Amino acid sequence: MMKTCPNCQAQYDDEMKFCLQCGTELVDAPIEEATVPAPEAAPAPEAQAQYQQPVYDPAYAQYQQPQYAAPAPAAAPDPADHTAEFDAEDIEKNKLYAISCYLLGVIGIIIALLAVKDSGFVKFHVRNVLKFWIVEIILTVVAAVLCWTFIVPIAAGVCSCIVLVLEIIAFVQACKGKAKDPAIIKSIKFLN
Repeated sequence: MMKTCPNCQAQYDDEMKFCLQCGTELVDAPIEEATVPAPEAAPAPEAQAQYQQPVYDPAYAQYQQPQYAAPAPAAAPDPADHTAEFDAEDIEKNKLYAISCYLLGVIGIIIALLAVKDSGFVKFHVRNVLKFWIVEIILTVVAAVLCWTFIVPIAAGVCSCIVLVLEIIAFVQACKGKAKDPAIIKSIKFLN
């Protein structure tokens, strides 16, 4: 029969005087049967995620409740993205006509409107190209009228470069089959 250390619960032979694990004197130790404690059942992963024991924080000399990470909020839909409003088949079938509006100018718009009169995707991109043209015409007229000043033509040139970059972005979106309003041009409401 084996005896158990009263301090660390290690088992030892009857003739031992000190515990080999913790060094406790074993002379008066009670005789106990060696029993192996049953392992505790691990809580389900869901229960672990929902509840944790408070942790003692010596810096505050109190128990601190564990912090839980809040779930990430769902991304709000982009109000400038109108791709979901159009049929996927319409987008795939008429993407080339939408791209031609950006590449060929007036000829591309005429071809697109004559070839596919009922495509909402193509009409969306035709409206964007017309908005770009209107902004470019306004910038050119302002620069020409106020050419005697030095700052206005330079500002118009910078704005024209910005419009060109926005037009390239809109062209890339059309190539991807997306219908997104360009950043600054979307504020022109009369062609909607």
